[in-house]
Amino acid sequence: MNKEVYLITTSGCVGCSIMIYHLRKINHSSSRKYIINIVDFKKVPEFISLNVPYTDFPTLVCVENNIIKYHESGTMTMKHLKEVLKDINFI
Repeated sequence: MNKEVYLITTSGCVGCSIMIYHLRKINHSSSRKYIINIVDFKKVPEFISLNVPYTDFPTLVCVENNIIKYHESGTMTMKHLKEVLKDINFI
């Protein structure tokens, strides 16, 4: 199964940097791995931009086999992010 996490970011976003750190740390410590895609808001893949509103940054989009499983805007704590990824079976 192809599991990818897209993080839609913007330049100079402190919350985006925090989320990147959280995603990498969780992925590194997990036995299940997912692909992390850090994407500037001007270069979001079309299948995401057509289906996910991203008006705040960072915006997290979890995709499994080209199906969007979850999306949320804003910075999350590492604990909350880990719970989300567990709930959708990414870790």
